Amino acid sequence: MLSFGAAVPPTPAWKFLEKGKLGIVGLEAIVVTPDGKVAWGALWNLEINTATPLKLKTDSFCASGALISNGTMVSVGGNIPSVADLNQTGAYDGRMGLRMFAPSPDPNGIGCAVFEDLDNLKLSETRWYTLSLRIFDASLMIVGGTHQLQQFYNTSMTVLKALFSKSPNIISDPVNSFEFFPKKGGGVPRPSAFLERSLPVNLFPRVFALPDGKVFMVANNQSIIYDIEANTETILPDVPNGVRVTNPFDGTAQLLPLSRSLVCLLAQPNPQCSVESGW
Repeated sequence: MLSFGAAVPPTPAWKFLEKGKLGIVGLEAIVVTPDGKVAWGALWNLEINTATPLKLKTDSFCASGALISNGTMVSVGGNIPSVADLNQTGAYDGRMGLRMFAPSPDPNGIGCAVFEDLDNLKLSETRWYTLSLRIFDASLMIVGGTHQLQQFYNTSMTVLKALFSKSPNIISDPVNSFEFFPKKGGGVPRPSAFLERSLPVNLFPRVFALPDGKVFMVANNQSIIYDIEANTETILPDVPNGVRVTNPFDGTAQLLPLSRSLVCLLAQPNPQCSVESGW
């Protein structure tokens, strides 16, 4: 018997916790293929600390990813591979990318590959710094991003030469919409009032699937619960004290349990069970 204790829904509110002291430093490791080109994907063997490059057709830098129901990982969106003086990798434009990775049963990873079909398997819109989430029907929900590489603030203004003096001006163009894989509604993206309101700080929004099939979203200092089937949003309180949680401020988020669960078992500590008894 399983019994789940009911809890009174809490009043929506935010609470800040003390900063951690783990001392974790974020690093980016660069792996190259045998032909000397940058590998946009790799398998890492934790036992012997070695990387095996994977051949990707499109630039997956600045993409996101999630698992679908059959265990396949889908990498979504990506980078512009050939902006002058920024990156000349030889890869195809990854901003509409959908990359499918299904691990090989071989323990050494032999046969693992990423599947891409640039003509038939792609997003409806170009997306850089997008977010992907597995939802209630095991499909992926793809949230936000920007059409063009830019200086992390998601605005529709011209972003001047930032880090490289010879780089051309880059036009940012927010993708304030949702889409799905496999496609829903004929593949037409859904405009999002939430993403509009959370500009210009809404790249890589923090998004969580809820038990009832809805989705909790946080971007900038805004938060909502989105009903996928009804295509409606419930606006929640803003994050207080002017705190902003998404890129370029790069906060992180995790859902915590709100109530206790009680599990009652019928077995004794040392049950004497037999096949004949059926227990």
